[in-house]
Amino acid sequence: MARYPDPMPRLVPLACLGIALLLACAPDPNGPVPVAERFWQAFQSDDLDAARALTDGASQRQVEEFAAAHPFERVELGEPLDNEHAAQVPTTMIRTTGAGPGFDFHTHLVHVDEGWRVDLRATRRDLTRELLASSFEGVREALQESGEAFVEEFEERALEASEALRETLEELERSLSEPETPPEPTP
Repeated sequence: MARYPDPMPRLVPLACLGIALLLACAPDPNGPVPVAERFWQAFQSDDLDAARALTDGASQRQVEEFAAAHPFERVELGEPLDNEHAAQVPTTMIRTTGAGPGFDFHTHLVHVDEGWRVDLRATRRDLTRELLASSFEGVREALQESGEAFVEEFEERALEASEALRETLEELERSLSEPETPPEPTP
């Protein structure tokens, strides 16, 4: 009877390699995007203690102020730009109130001993810059619309004034071209 070699010694290293590859491909639950997701979820559920725990030490006192200033309906996150010390996660905030429906900015994170933490100061600067840019765009559009309305009204009034002036000049011309009648003598 022919004896075949035991395949188990070959399968164990292959299985270990497969498991290692799966673990390497699995998203890091403590990476920048999952931390940013948990941070924004904590804000949305008004769990400011959980949000504070996900910020760097310098940002922890700003959590309540930020939550009061920026109510939102939902947040959408993109693929992070990161290195071993810092990360920026593209973020779209769909607001419940304010000047516009949504704003694109970056959630900034720093890597500290405890792992990734949101740098709320840098995130707030990025969001504020976007809000200001959007506000200025709104002001520019309003000025352009009011400027167009002003020009339209000016042209309309100038046309009316031109017509009135034309009528006055025609009347003046008629009165100058009519023969002058001497005044009647008074008795």
